[in-house]
Amino acid sequence: AEHLLIRRRRLIGPGGRGSTITNCVVDCRSETGNIGISVDDEYTTVSNCSVLDALNVGLWVTADYCNISNITIDNTDETLGTCVLASQDNCMFTNIITKGGDVGIRVVGTNNSFINCQARDATTYQFRIVTGGDNYFFRCEASGTGVYSSSGVTNYVFASPTLSKPNITGSRGSNAALASLLTALAAANIITDSTS
Repeated sequence: AEHLLIRRRRLIGPGGRGSTITNCVVDCRSETGNIGISVDDEYTTVSNCSVLDALNVGLWVTADYCNISNITIDNTDETLGTCVLASQDNCMFTNIITKGGDVGIRVVGTNNSFINCQARDATTYQFRIVTGGDNYFFRCEASGTGVYSSSGVTNYVFASPTLSKPNITGSRGSNAALASLLTALAAANIITDSTS
């Protein structure tokens, strides 16, 4: 398929507001001038998808309040495209991995959150923030040319994967659920568990 397009034409249902798209692969290798996945309606959820070699944009989010997770954009064979273009507001991007392209993740919208996102081996910028509004980056990683922010854009947070983890102290007592939760958080490298 040339691309997957989620349009504004419907109010509800597949392809419209509140849609959920999951477990898809969009292969753009035989196409030109294309977009892999375009999300054009609010409250859309896209998860567990991958896009291969979209010439223009791998994933383009042009709607507010979208939830995008577990997405891989592989543009290693395309040196011009943008892997992810976040052009609207109040969206959540979790576990996004981009490879190659000209820009890994380009942010034009505001008040978006990026959690555990990785941009690798883009030819110009791994992350490019070109909006004057706040965007938040937690445990994100940029390889190669790193992070670029346009002139005057300073109000964003970019936290590296080496963030200090909170150290949890105190007694667990006989609370088995608390003990299980702390053990799981420590195993996921989110906290340091110093409880007894």
